[in-house]
Amino acid sequence: MKRRLLLLTVIFFSTWGFGQGKDLVLNLCGIKDGDTTTFANVMACDSLNFVNLSSGLPSPGYAITEGEIIVAGVPGIGFVRSGGKFEGKATSLFSLAAGRKVWVSVKYKRPDGITAMTQMIFFVLK
Repeated sequence: MKRRLLLLTVIFFSTWGFGQGKDLVLNLCGIKDGDTTTFANVMACDSLNFVNLSSGLPSPGYAITEGEIIVAGVPGIGFVRSGGKFEGKATSLFSLAAGRKVWVSVKYKRPDGITAMTQMIFFVLK
């Protein structure tokens, strides 16, 4: 009984407070989790934000506090600053992203003050 309760508790707390909700997604110049995009579209981006899927408008109550960018097969990690802006290394990684998967992970503050995490993965065409 204790193991079952512990397992349910772990499942509950690993999903509650993390992720964005059903109608809110991390957005990189129109790129969302699971998308395939062009190299030119990635290079045109300089920041991340959250977008409400039902309206298509940014969700200003959700503030990105920090994050990381990893490009598969490329050494190094790029960082996302507060507000969703990229540091120089992140931009350099994007320049090497053609034909590769990109992983973006961010911490953000919700409107109710709770800090949460989410991620997105997308593929960049050659």
